[in-house]
Amino acid sequence: TDSERIIKLIFTLIIIIITSPIIICDFYFGLNDKSCVEEAPNKLSINLQAYFVVSAAVSLFMVGLIILSACNISTNNTDSKNGCILCLLEWVSAISNIFHTIWNILGGVIFWGFAYKNNLCNKNVSTYLFVSLIIKYIMNYVGLNNMFKKEKK
Repeated sequence: TDSERIIKLIFTLIIIIITSPIIICDFYFGLNDKSCVEEAPNKLSINLQAYFVVSAAVSLFMVGLIILSACNISTNNTDSKNGCILCLLEWVSAISNIFHTIWNILGGVIFWGFAYKNNLCNKNVSTYLFVSLIIKYIMNYVGLNNMFKKEKK
């Protein structure tokens, strides 16, 4: 129906508007900045460039998955088809959320433990990383908290 399409369009636009700034900035700083993103701590073979690009790619994948799932869930589908789509979304979302949490912790260790401490990043990268890591930690907490609340029920 038309109202269902409008709701899906609004939902899609909201998801894109909320997630786009961080995804775009992660790709931008990961692919264009040379101030500190290529520096790696001694005992890690991962640098901030890899952190940015993988973080953006995983976020983009999750947004695509959410939009694809929202478009496929319909009142015209059977309950079993909608249930299957939601179950798949929950499993992939849980795995992605756990990976993203670990990845963001690793990014924080590289940034605060190495790049920030040694003053390697220029002001723009440093400010963006500081703010985006905090936002990502909050989002990871919310996602994991919701995931474990579902498990208790």
